[in-house]
Amino acid sequence: SARDVGMALAATDEAAGQADVNASDGCGLGDGTAEDNHSRLTNRPVVTQTSGAKQEEGDEALVEVERSTRGEWNGRGSLYLSKEVGEDTSDATLLLPSSVVGTFSCHGIDREEAKINQDCACVAHPLARDPNAALFIVLDGHGKDGDVVSGELLRSLHSNIDRHAWSDRQSEEELSAQMIGAFEEAHEGLKLFKVQEDGTTPGDQSGAAGVAIVIASGYVMTGYCGDCRAIMGRTGADGELETVELSHDHKLTHPMEEDRIIATGAYIRPEQQEPYFEPARVYADKDNPRKGPGLTLARSLGDFDADPYGIVPTPDVGFHRIVHGTDRFIVMASDGLWEFLTNEEICQIVSNFQTRGESAEKAARFIIAKAAVAWRLEEGDYRDDVTAIVIYITPELTILNSSGGDGTPAT
Repeated sequence: SARDVGMALAATDEAAGQADVNASDGCGLGDGTAEDNHSRLTNRPVVTQTSGAKQEEGDEALVEVERSTRGEWNGRGSLYLSKEVGEDTSDATLLLPSSVVGTFSCHGIDREEAKINQDCACVAHPLARDPNAALFIVLDGHGKDGDVVSGELLRSLHSNIDRHAWSDRQSEEELSAQMIGAFEEAHEGLKLFKVQEDGTTPGDQSGAAGVAIVIASGYVMTGYCGDCRAIMGRTGADGELETVELSHDHKLTHPMEEDRIIATGAYIRPEQQEPYFEPARVYADKDNPRKGPGLTLARSLGDFDADPYGIVPTPDVGFHRIVHGTDRFIVMASDGLWEFLTNEEICQIVSNFQTRGESAEKAARFIIAKAAVAWRLEEGDYRDDVTAIVIYITPELTILNSSGGDGTPAT
């Protein structure tokens, strides 16, 4: 099958140690040699986001689209905004080395119209003035104003999370409440964002899925809403690579999600395979799909038109204590990465990069390129946006140092 061919190509490139793919894959990947030795996470005191790119009509050239995410950071920490694959990263200031943390975003393509990248991501360190804490966020916007909404959510989520301490001396209940509050406050804040004369906002019919990870004092805390995903690669008891899910997708077909939505009187149209694949979608009225909202997610930030039908912004929250020597890396990404690549395939690729001593930045760029190749083989001239963060769990990652506790949130 086309997918088998794509995986074979990926394996061939990987075995040869090729961290980059020809620019014809649609992600604008260069050879990466200049930035590999110099790229670091940088200090951005003012909130101005460069969302990678827009697809030009007839080709896949990168056109920078700058948008302001409004407001200013409070200056307590440093922030790096994920760049479009192919952008120069050599101007970055040393903060967290690219050997252990790498992130890129790749704009999608659409056969019908030029496509703006609606994904965005960031890394923040220190977090809440704590040098032993860092924040990683990936957001995947959808809808007409998905890029605007995801950009504002990135700003507000970072701000909300940065207001709180994240210590292993706090209980899981307290930390969970902080993470849930950060997501729900970001959702509510969209109601006051860019309000038009007629009272509408970008968040009325656009939204975003998101995953946020706090690494602090030896533990990993994951908050997630929608279908952005986080996984961990670790060494199992038998010495083999294991894949651990740090999140699960909030699908409409999950019994708990389905029950909540159906209880509002909404209708979930089942997944369809013929004449072509269509995911399950939620509608206000079974007999009139035009009434919307038509979402494929059970949870989402924004999408206020879906609020009456059980679509909620509340994240699930999980905790994982880092086991040194066993836990190896974390991958978090928008759904564009996972559409045609399994968790295990992504884990194996990143594991091979880490084993060869190649940087997290190279691994992040490579898995995005592999996703782009898979999209090309499966979907031809359509591709979703793809954004990923790779975090190596090594002694170099100073945020793993304990602040005095045992690395496990208090009970």
